[in-house]
Amino acid sequence: MIYRTIAACLLGFIGSVSAQILPPPAAPSNLRVTTLGVNSFLMEWKDNATNEKGWDIRVSLGTVAAPARFLLLPYANLTSYVVITNELPASTLSFRLAAYNGETGAESFSGYTSVVTVNSLPTSTFNPPTNCTAAVVNDGSFRLAWDDNSTSETGYQVEYRIGTEAWQLLVNVNPSVTFSFPVAGFLPTTAYSFRTRAFKGEPVVYSAYSNIATGTTLAFQPPTKFVAKADGEGAISFKWKDRSSVEEGYEIQWRTGTNEFASLGEVGANVSSTTPINGFSLGTPYDFRLRAFRTVSAVKVYTDFSAIASVTTSSLAKPTNPLGTVINDTTIGLTWEDNSTLEAGYQIQGREAGTTAYNVLGTVAANVEQFNLTGLKPGTLYDIRVRGLNQFSFSSFAPVIQLKTREGITSDLNPPIFWNTSFVHQIGISNPAELVSLTVSNLPSGLSYDDATKTISGLTTREGVKIVKLKATFNGSWVVKRNLVLRIVRPPAAPVVAAAFDAVEVTGGNTSSVPITGKFSDPDTSDARRVTTTKGPFDIILYPLAAPKTVNNFLNYSESGSYDGSFFHRSPPNFVVQGGGYTHGGSGFSKIVTFPAAQNEPGIANLTGTVAMAKSPGDPNSATCEFFVNLNDSNAPNLDYQNGGFTVFGRVAGTGMTLVNQIGALPRSDYTLTVDGNSRTLDDMPMDAASAPATMDTNLLVKVNSVLAVPILRYEAVSADEAVATALINGTNVDITGVAAGSTTIAVTAIDLDGQTVSQTISVTVP
Repeated sequence: MIYRTIAACLLGFIGSVSAQILPPPAAPSNLRVTTLGVNSFLMEWKDNATNEKGWDIRVSLGTVAAPARFLLLPYANLTSYVVITNELPASTLSFRLAAYNGETGAESFSGYTSVVTVNSLPTSTFNPPTNCTAAVVNDGSFRLAWDDNSTSETGYQVEYRIGTEAWQLLVNVNPSVTFSFPVAGFLPTTAYSFRTRAFKGEPVVYSAYSNIATGTTLAFQPPTKFVAKADGEGAISFKWKDRSSVEEGYEIQWRTGTNEFASLGEVGANVSSTTPINGFSLGTPYDFRLRAFRTVSAVKVYTDFSAIASVTTSSLAKPTNPLGTVINDTTIGLTWEDNSTLEAGYQIQGREAGTTAYNVLGTVAANVEQFNLTGLKPGTLYDIRVRGLNQFSFSSFAPVIQLKTREGITSDLNPPIFWNTSFVHQIGISNPAELVSLTVSNLPSGLSYDDATKTISGLTTREGVKIVKLKATFNGSWVVKRNLVLRIVRPPAAPVVAAAFDAVEVTGGNTSSVPITGKFSDPDTSDARRVTTTKGPFDIILYPLAAPKTVNNFLNYSESGSYDGSFFHRSPPNFVVQGGGYTHGGSGFSKIVTFPAAQNEPGIANLTGTVAMAKSPGDPNSATCEFFVNLNDSNAPNLDYQNGGFTVFGRVAGTGMTLVNQIGALPRSDYTLTVDGNSRTLDDMPMDAASAPATMDTNLLVKVNSVLAVPILRYEAVSADEAVATALINGTNVDITGVAAGSTTIAVTAIDLDGQTVSQTISVTVP
């Protein structure tokens, strides 16, 4: 029997027998259960109802077709719940749930989900958490993290204190909280200490405390990057960066000329922009400033003001006095004078001298007066120009300047290379007549360098990242040092036998559990994630050795649940299927909150089925949350080199591309949406319908329900003679049950995510 060890809620009184019976709500779907320990399980599902009162959660030991009721949970609109049982190590449990509404005693229940069966962890541990850290976020919040060392906890108790004061309870969290836990509501400029401990049972038993993590909140932070923008005749809008978590609101002040500033009004907390404000005089310059406020002992306390923002309804003033500096063989520095108070930024364009079309080489934010043009060709003369921009228009260009980069290495520094495959790469020089010498060092085994042809060739079976050192010396003692980065991944390969099984003797009627762990391995896969969508799942095999920073970036989003509820928002024909940028839920469309951008790691070819991170134009190191699957090999020449090359960090496994291609073949259209309160147009959005509707229908979005870790191998076991012994896969064990005296063999097969297999046998004797 399963017992609850912590009360989830207090159920209401039994209703009158005459209570009205309501129509049942819509049934939930997509139930999945994740094992957290020997006594805790995370249930997650899709809520398809709009009128439910709560959930009928059912759990039983063993593989059960109709699990017994565990709890009536009286909370609507949930999509997850942690079930806490007594300790059941290495046990099988069955789960399902339904929605319900109506009064107590007169509930109406939806249909039940399919039964989901999982195994609890095999060993019970109750160790204290370790490596507790407290990262200061701003003036009133921290981000806490710790290592979970227990399998039987029912939750964690987090405590805090100021200085040497007594410890106070901050929050209790359930076992599913394992990633970067945010806490807020603290005082500015104050030192805090934090500690945590695990708990379980009734009466509650606590583990020892973790180490103490400390941090000091920042001073009450003023807003920055305050911008005022003309937004039509007589209207001005504002935006700024909110750097505080303790403000109660913001005050905007304005003036004309040298008059005193006066209050324009206040906006609420956690606001960083306004809609256009009407009523200003046309053709008049204004000054604005902004400050945050909070209440301390019934008195308003203000931050310093932001920098003053000035705006007028006149046209953008063009930048002037552009100056350039040759920095090296691939970089030219550009500066200019900012003559505008309304620009949102500057656009920098360039072209090779003698060509016709200019290319956009980058953009910078408002009030910036310098930009480094990177990624240029060595030994090449460029025309460069800059102009201001805002949301609706550009200023005139500043005068064109002309500069030539220094001599250098022109060939690709991230050439695609394949494991155990012939590789030939010639190192290009901008002006060979100026070259004095070229040295190549740190080549991986299997590759060699021919100085006469300036060519690296051979083949290598080394997996991961290899940095080859290039040093070119030119006339005038100009030296260029570059890293040739080789990112080598294994191609799909069948799993292999890692160790043989020992012979097994089992008496009739008894069962021997034989571990599979360590008996097989998959040479081409060390980690993978399953992307479960509304059209089905597909698996991504990750490349942590070849693209470690990008893989970690992807895992940050998947493990924090950022992708749950997201959707595929872009699928240009025969190009890519792109997602991971936006979510849709009860509050509408939102942009996924991003972590710091990942450093670019190009060099793995963008072939069909590869998965790469999307980036902002002109910024190779701008990849955050958005990822895409390449639909065609013909896209590789573009994707491998555009914007510094797109970083491949994995590939779609097995038959998963069938589903991805189905998404890519869906009808698509452009839709203008309200995202976090702002209008945004998304192009080539796939819609799960026979034809794309004229207006957005959120029911037709191809959504991502979850991105979760998936075992890289699954197993099957077959007895050669079931009259002697039977075999059953139980997690990562083979349960062998003796039937009658004799000998037989059990064939154990390992199947990888690509569907490739390898088998070996276990000799079995029943005395």
